[in-house]
Amino acid sequence: SIKGVDKSIVMDAVRTGATGAWPGAWLGLASEALRGDSEVVLAAGTRYVARALSYATDAVKEDRAVVLVAVRMDGMALRYAAGSIKGDREVVLEAVRQSGQALQYATGSLRADRAVAFEAVRQDGDALRWAGAVIKADKDVALAAVRKEGRTLEFVAEALQADREVVLAAVDQAQARAQATFRSTLALIARAGATGTVLSASATLRAHLRQVLLYARDRLFEDDAFVLAAHEHAKAIWTTPANDLQDMRERLRLLKELV
Repeated sequence: SIKGVDKSIVMDAVRTGATGAWPGAWLGLASEALRGDSEVVLAAGTRYVARALSYATDAVKEDRAVVLVAVRMDGMALRYAAGSIKGDREVVLEAVRQSGQALQYATGSLRADRAVAFEAVRQDGDALRWAGAVIKADKDVALAAVRKEGRTLEFVAEALQADREVVLAAVDQAQARAQATFRSTLALIARAGATGTVLSASATLRAHLRQVLLYARDRLFEDDAFVLAAHEHAKAIWTTPANDLQDMRERLRLLKELV
C-alpha cells in the first residue's frame, strides 16, 4: 500500500510505475483523497490514464473536465467514465477521434449518432461493429469503414454486403493490406536475421481477400462487373489466367468458400 505517501511520490508512481505494478495501477493503492485528486489521475499520461481513471473515485469519473482531458490522451478512458459522461456528445467525439474503439463505451443514442460513428470509423474501421443498426446501413459510413479496414464488411448491413461499390472498396483495401503485411513481414525477418517459413505473397493475398469475400452476398457473384473487378484484385493468387468470365466467377466463389 502507498496510503499516506506524499502526493508527489504517488504521482511519480502513477506516471512511471515500479516493480510489481503497472503505471496507473498504483493509484489503486493510494488513499481515497489521492484517488479523488484529478492532478494525480491525469499524471498517468497518455499510455496509462485509462488504467488510472479506473481506480479514481466516482467524483473524478463524474468530472466532465477531467474525463475530457483523459479521453484526449486515450479514448479508451471513456470506459471508466460515469454513465452520464458516456452520453456527453462532445466527450464521446473526442474519445472516438483518439480511439475509434471507444465507441463501444458510448451510450446507445451516441452509437447511433452518424457524426460520432463517422469519426470512429475514420480512426478505426473496425469500430463499425459498435455502431447502431441504422449506422451500419448508411452507405457513406460503411464506405469509410471498409476503406480503412476491409474486414469491416462483416459488420455492414446485409444490403450493403451486396453493394458492388462497398464490397469492391473492401476488396481494394484488403489487397493493399495484404501487400503491406507481406512487405513488413519480410522486412522484420531481415532485420532480425531470422530464417523460417513465410507465407508467400499470393497466400497472404488469399487470406486477406477471403476475410472480405466471406461476407459478400452470394447474389453479388452474379454481377459481371463485380466479378471482373474483384478478379483483377485477386489474379495474383492463381498461376494461370482465367479462361473466361465464368471461370473468374468460380474462382472467386471457391476463394469465398475455402476453409
